[in-house]
Amino acid sequence: IVTIINNITQGKSIQSMERPIDVGYFWTSGDYSHFSFYRRDIAKVVKTLHHSKIDDTSVMENQVRLAYSDKKGMGEGNVQEEYFSELLTCKIVVITQHDEFEDHYRLMESLASGALVMTDPMIAMPAGLVDKVNVVVYNSPSDLKKLIKYYLQPENEKERKRIAEEGFKLVMGRHRCWHRLEELVFGRPLTNVDKPFLPAPPKEERPKSLFLVAVEEIVGQFV
Repeated sequence: IVTIINNITQGKSIQSMERPIDVGYFWTSGDYSHFSFYRRDIAKVVKTLHHSKIDDTSVMENQVRLAYSDKKGMGEGNVQEEYFSELLTCKIVVITQHDEFEDHYRLMESLASGALVMTDPMIAMPAGLVDKVNVVVYNSPSDLKKLIKYYLQPENEKERKRIAEEGFKLVMGRHRCWHRLEELVFGRPLTNVDKPFLPAPPKEERPKSLFLVAVEEIVGQFV
């Protein structure tokens, strides 16, 4: 992710980037699968607000886009530079949990983009996420509309950017893949904690087994 950010931002601060899209929602509005009914309803909210008034001089630019599909390279777990590039164009990214279970890639991906992330409630938020501190929680479609309009007001821009920056720092400083492994093994993250702009630690070469060393020495005698 750090490499993609650097390629796109050309070394600029992620918060200083131009973000022409006001609200992004990376899911399809027509998905009727058994775990996506609420997602579909929230997608409609974002679409409905498209080109609605922010103030007397500006209107909202929103997009609803497919994040994952069966197309080659578009499945979960694949690095999609186009998708992440579009995340970086959004001031706000709206997230919705599955109807039948919680948590998914898009929550962390959206926080890592530096956008203000709005999510519906979870029974247990990932460690460190706090409403109005580094993420914004909406409780209903009508609540979401009010929050979107509030955080897009020019007088609330600093507050929106502050929450977005705190979300970015948390996810990149405490929620990367090695942090999860360290928590499982040691009970807490240990490497590059609270250092969001550092790249992944280098891989350590596995030492050769004594058996393999012995075999190489024997083979070397006949070569």
